[in-house]
Amino acid sequence: MTRARISPSARPRLWAGVDMVQVGEARELLERYGERFLRKCFGSEEIAFCLAQRDPAPHLAARLAVKEAFIKAVRGRCPTALHEIQTVKDARGAPGIRLVGSVARASKRLPQRRFHVSMSHAGDYAIAHVIGVA
Repeated sequence: MTRARISPSARPRLWAGVDMVQVGEARELLERYGERFLRKCFGSEEIAFCLAQRDPAPHLAARLAVKEAFIKAVRGRCPTALHEIQTVKDARGAPGIRLVGSVARASKRLPQRRFHVSMSHAGDYAIAHVIGVA
Protein backbone atom coordinates (compact mmCIF):
# COMPACT_ATOMS: atom_id res chain seq x y z
CA MET A 1 0.00 0.00 0.00
CA THR A 2 1.36 3.40 -0.96
CA ARG A 3 0.99 6.19 1.50
CA ALA A 4 0.15 9.63 0.19
CA ARG A 5 2.36 12.36 1.58
CA ILE A 6 0.96 15.70 2.48
CA SER A 7 3.26 18.61 2.01
CA PRO A 8 3.90 20.62 5.18
CA SER A 9 2.22 23.67 3.67
CA ALA A 10 -0.97 21.67 2.97
CA ARG A 11 -1.30 20.34 6.51
CA PRO A 12 -3.77 22.17 8.70
CA ARG A 13 -2.18 24.05 11.57
CA LEU A 14 -3.87 23.37 14.89
CA TRP A 15 -3.76 25.07 18.27
CA ALA A 16 -5.39 23.49 21.29
CA GLY A 17 -6.43 24.70 24.69
CA VAL A 18 -8.03 22.78 27.54
CA ASP A 19 -9.34 23.91 30.90
CA MET A 20 -11.16 22.43 33.88
CA VAL A 21 -13.26 24.40 36.38
CA GLN A 22 -14.65 23.22 39.69
CA VAL A 23 -18.44 23.52 39.70
CA GLY A 24 -18.26 24.67 43.32
CA GLU A 25 -16.12 27.63 42.29
CA ALA A 26 -18.75 28.78 39.78
CA ARG A 27 -21.48 28.27 42.40
CA GLU A 28 -19.55 30.32 44.96
CA LEU A 29 -18.93 33.17 42.50
CA LEU A 30 -22.61 33.22 41.55
CA GLU A 31 -23.74 33.27 45.19
CA ARG A 32 -21.17 35.85 46.27
CA TYR A 33 -21.27 38.28 43.33
CA GLY A 34 -24.51 37.42 41.52
CA GLU A 35 -25.31 39.72 38.59
CA ARG A 36 -21.86 41.34 38.70
CA PHE A 37 -20.16 37.97 38.16
CA LEU A 38 -22.58 37.03 35.38
CA ARG A 39 -22.18 40.29 33.43
CA LYS A 40 -18.39 40.29 33.77
CA CYS A 41 -17.97 36.73 32.50
CA PHE A 42 -20.90 35.89 30.22
CA GLY A 43 -22.95 37.18 27.32
CA SER A 44 -26.70 37.65 27.72
CA GLU A 45 -27.57 34.42 25.84
CA GLU A 46 -25.18 32.42 28.03
CA ILE A 47 -26.71 33.92 31.16
CA ALA A 48 -30.26 33.20 30.01
CA PHE A 49 -29.42 29.59 29.13
CA CYS A 50 -27.56 28.84 32.37
CA LEU A 51 -30.11 30.48 34.67
CA ALA A 52 -32.90 28.51 32.98
CA GLN A 53 -31.28 25.25 34.16
CA ARG A 54 -32.27 23.58 37.43
CA ASP A 55 -28.70 24.06 38.69
CA PRO A 56 -26.89 26.84 36.78
CA ALA A 57 -23.46 26.19 38.35
CA PRO A 58 -22.31 23.24 36.18
CA HIS A 59 -23.35 25.09 33.02
CA LEU A 60 -21.59 28.28 34.11
CA ALA A 61 -18.48 26.26 34.99
CA ALA A 62 -18.44 24.58 31.56
CA ARG A 63 -18.68 27.96 29.83
CA LEU A 64 -15.90 29.39 32.00
CA ALA A 65 -13.77 26.41 30.96
CA VAL A 66 -14.50 27.15 27.27
CA LYS A 67 -13.38 30.76 27.71
CA GLU A 68 -10.14 29.75 29.42
CA ALA A 69 -9.48 27.00 26.86
CA PHE A 70 -9.98 29.56 24.06
CA ILE A 71 -7.45 31.92 25.66
CA LYS A 72 -4.97 29.03 25.83
CA ALA A 73 -5.65 27.99 22.22
CA VAL A 74 -4.86 31.50 20.94
CA ARG A 75 -1.80 31.66 23.19
CA GLY A 76 -3.02 34.85 24.87
CA ARG A 77 -3.04 36.86 21.62
CA CYS A 78 -6.50 38.27 22.29
CA PRO A 79 -7.89 40.46 25.06
CA THR A 80 -9.29 38.43 27.92
CA ALA A 81 -12.69 40.10 28.29
CA LEU A 82 -14.49 36.88 29.22
CA HIS A 83 -17.96 38.21 28.38
CA GLU A 84 -16.74 38.79 24.79
CA ILE A 85 -15.86 35.09 24.35
CA GLN A 86 -19.29 33.49 24.16
CA THR A 87 -20.34 29.87 24.00
CA VAL A 88 -23.12 29.30 21.48
CA LYS A 89 -24.87 26.29 19.97
CA ASP A 90 -25.23 25.62 16.26
CA ALA A 91 -28.41 24.35 14.59
CA ARG A 92 -27.59 20.77 15.69
CA GLY A 93 -26.89 21.81 19.28
CA ALA A 94 -23.10 21.47 19.03
CA PRO A 95 -21.14 24.05 21.02
CA GLY A 96 -19.16 26.78 19.32
CA ILE A 97 -17.62 30.16 20.03
CA ARG A 98 -18.84 33.62 19.09
CA LEU A 99 -16.38 36.48 19.58
CA VAL A 100 -17.62 40.03 20.06
CA GLY A 101 -16.14 43.45 20.81
CA SER A 102 -12.41 43.83 21.34
CA VAL A 103 -11.83 40.07 21.21
CA ALA A 104 -13.53 39.86 17.79
CA ARG A 105 -11.41 42.73 16.48
CA ALA A 106 -8.19 41.20 17.79
CA SER A 107 -9.12 37.77 16.41
CA LYS A 108 -8.80 39.11 12.85
CA ARG A 109 -5.01 39.07 13.38
CA LEU A 110 -4.94 35.45 14.57
CA PRO A 111 -3.81 32.58 12.37
CA GLN A 112 -6.82 30.57 13.58
CA ARG A 113 -9.88 30.96 11.35
CA ARG A 114 -12.19 28.37 12.93
CA PHE A 115 -12.60 27.01 16.42
CA HIS A 116 -13.97 23.63 17.46
CA VAL A 117 -15.33 23.27 20.97
CA SER A 118 -16.02 20.33 23.23
CA MET A 119 -17.33 20.79 26.75
CA SER A 120 -18.73 18.58 29.47
CA HIS A 121 -19.58 18.59 33.14
CA ALA A 122 -20.03 15.80 35.64
CA GLY A 123 -20.04 15.86 39.38
CA ASP A 124 -17.65 18.46 40.76
CA TYR A 125 -15.93 19.42 37.49
CA ALA A 126 -16.52 20.94 34.08
CA ILE A 127 -14.01 20.61 31.25
CA ALA A 128 -13.61 22.19 27.84
CA HIS A 129 -11.32 21.70 24.89
CA VAL A 130 -10.93 24.29 22.12
CA ILE A 131 -9.08 23.60 18.89
CA GLY A 132 -8.18 26.49 16.59
CA VAL A 133 -7.64 25.68 12.92
CA ALA A 134 -5.73 27.90 10.50
